[in-house]
Amino acid sequence: AGSNTFRIETTARREGEHYVIDGQKTYITGIDQCDHVLVVVRTTPVEQVEAQQLPRAYGLSLLLVPTDTPGITLHPIPMRGIEGLHQYTVFFDGCRVPAELLVGEENMGSMALFNSLNPERILASAVANGMTHWLLEQACNYARERRVFGERPIGAYQAIQHPLAECRIQLDASRLLTYRAAWAFDRDLDLATIGTYGNMAKLTAADLAIRTCDRAIETLGGAGFSEEYGVIYLWDACRLLKTAPITREMILNFIGEHVLELPRSY
Repeated sequence: AGSNTFRIETTARREGEHYVIDGQKTYITGIDQCDHVLVVVRTTPVEQVEAQQLPRAYGLSLLLVPTDTPGITLHPIPMRGIEGLHQYTVFFDGCRVPAELLVGEENMGSMALFNSLNPERILASAVANGMTHWLLEQACNYARERRVFGERPIGAYQAIQHPLAECRIQLDASRLLTYRAAWAFDRDLDLATIGTYGNMAKLTAADLAIRTCDRAIETLGGAGFSEEYGVIYLWDACRLLKTAPITREMILNFIGEHVLELPRSY
């Protein structure tokens, strides 16, 4: 379903004291390291929800599924991104799960699901800020020592210094947005407020990480592609956070609708 959560196609039907799951999930991170996974399933068809004029969020349920359950098959997806996080397509073929592993109420899993997305975005912001901090350290350390023309290090040149200074200023702003989002979540504010702060923090932090990685590579020149310095390893990870766990465009849709009170755009 991608960003269209309400169109999830993995289904679960009740059979006595069990749910039977059929479908597949793609880009599932770290399932090879898990004993259980929380699976979002559709327990009432979309057509039935629409015909009965029920809320769009109705019909999704959450099941806590042991990963050794018969009927689960993992297919690894060769990918680049954050080192050590393996991605999989997960197939559910008649996977029987005890009904007692239902989390919350049947058909009412959407609110719990959306509540869990906010801390994920806040965490992504913190990760991006951490990468930005490290990249700035690497770039500045190199710029203090590297000499090309005469005795002055390249860090004395404004063409090197100013882009890095901008990133440092923006890092403080990004951190403050992340702290505000974490503060709102810790105090259990309403979902719209947490979502607003979390989305703003994630977009800002991810964009800054990409920009800082690019400027670090510019500062190091050819050494920016050297394994010795490690900067190039973070390019994929920084770029990944622009797309995951939510795209930049979906964040702007959210802000446009819920903050600027503009008509829904999708």
